[in-house]
Amino acid sequence: MKKMLYIFLVAAIIPIVLAGCTKNESKKDDQQILKKMEQSLKEQNVPISFVSKQDDPTILDGAVPYVYKVDLNQRVGYNDRIEIYIFHSNKELKEGLKRQHYTMTTLASYENFISNKILLVYFASNGKTDKFKDQIKEVVETISF
Repeated sequence: MKKMLYIFLVAAIIPIVLAGCTKNESKKDDQQILKKMEQSLKEQNVPISFVSKQDDPTILDGAVPYVYKVDLNQRVGYNDRIEIYIFHSNKELKEGLKRQHYTMTTLASYENFISNKILLVYFASNGKTDKFKDQIKEVVETISF
């Protein structure tokens, strides 16, 4: 009886430990991806600075965006921004895109850049997403994860 209980406990604990390790590895991978993307954008002369990790995962099906300000030396509140979403799979990314929505002014616009399981959204406060479009596209197309 004790042997059966021991086997049961071991069988129950192993998946829990493995799940915990996977989450930690996933967070570490996310941080490496963000660091690499941030560095590549700066190398392409896109003047970004990290703002925050959003807490609301409802916009794109549970993916939480990392928000960067694109410093264009504009008045406070009028900066362009970049949001980087990291999904667990390409399938989740595609599902999230189906329900993508933002509340924006009529002057603002956004453009999606996709690579593997990464979605980079560039928001232009004055509606002109072409300012850094080529540089962002270059980073997203050439960066490897």
